[in-house]
Amino acid sequence: MKAGVLAVFFGVFALAPDFAVARVFDLKRESFASYLNFSYGPSAAADGAFAGESAATGYSGKIDQNIVAEFGFVYTTSVISWRFGLEILKPAVVNATATDAGGAELYGVKSDILGVMPKIALEMNFVTRNSYRLYLSGFAGQASVTVTNTYTNLTVAPNADFEMQYKGGASAYGGALGYELAAFDTTSVLLEVGYRKLVFDQLTYGKDVAADFSSASRSAGDTVKRDGGDNRKLDFSGAYVSLGARWWLF
Repeated sequence: MKAGVLAVFFGVFALAPDFAVARVFDLKRESFASYLNFSYGPSAAADGAFAGESAATGYSGKIDQNIVAEFGFVYTTSVISWRFGLEILKPAVVNATATDAGGAELYGVKSDILGVMPKIALEMNFVTRNSYRLYLSGFAGQASVTVTNTYTNLTVAPNADFEMQYKGGASAYGGALGYELAAFDTTSVLLEVGYRKLVFDQLTYGKDVAADFSSASRSAGDTVKRDGGDNRKLDFSGAYVSLGARWWLF
């Protein structure tokens, strides 16, 4: 009996190194993962969602940062990686007071923006080791955005609370320098520094408006214009820093 127990014990002990090797997380050998990233950076959007629509010349608030969540899958080889993902752009909601040249309050505006962008990225892995990787990436995608502006406490036409909704689509592209580090189990963490170009220059009304600041009605599908007659634009371009994680499946 003792001989049998000892045989099993030494057999397991002899195989233990093989088990340990099988569990080692090696970025050189991993090929497919799911991922989640969060990015943050300055925004060029500012007050572009509502400026130039009335007699107001100043606003107490604006969009300062682009805040983006991204998730998807990545397939990698020793040299390149393909990333297929979905970005969700959600800047902080703006609550601002509009004033005229003399500083008098004209109305309040609440601007809520949501953007969605399917994207594909190509990563060039110029350094890959067992525990870390350095890469350059380029990406492209097709984004859509919805802007909902709610106006309250109006002292100018149309002298009643109302809401306007804009929608639009635009192509986006950009690039980044990234660093990936094997963290624990089969999880790696990422740090990226990059730049995104994303400008919506053809916005349309998402629903009918009975009366805007010029007391004119607007129909869903009409092009959104500023007071000067030029198209309203939203620019979410800018540099960003991204932190994320990848969960390697095989």
